[in-house]
Amino acid sequence: TIARHEVLCNIEDIVKQSFSILKNNGELYMIHRPERIVDIIYNLRKYKIEPKIIRFVQPSINKEPTMVLIKAIKNAKPFLKLEKPLIVYNDDRTYTDEILRIYNK
Repeated sequence: TIARHEVLCNIEDIVKQSFSILKNNGELYMIHRPERIVDIIYNLRKYKIEPKIIRFVQPSINKEPTMVLIKAIKNAKPFLKLEKPLIVYNDDRTYTDEILRIYNK
């Protein structure tokens, strides 16, 4: 609840603190709700942490994304790659091959 609903800190707090901790070209990885993508990108750029890769996570091929994965780099030049969505379940509710590879199964 604390992280998902930003109870004790918000996106800007996290990004601002990340800027002070990261070395130049240091990497920041985030996972958040897709509906917050604009706020995330805005704050990353505000604090000179450039979003480099964005990938949405969908429960299944026909469902809307429930998460977004973001890789960002401190003081990097602008260039954003949107990767194909990560699909978690096949139609028969088994894990997709990619999820099984991630889990090393």
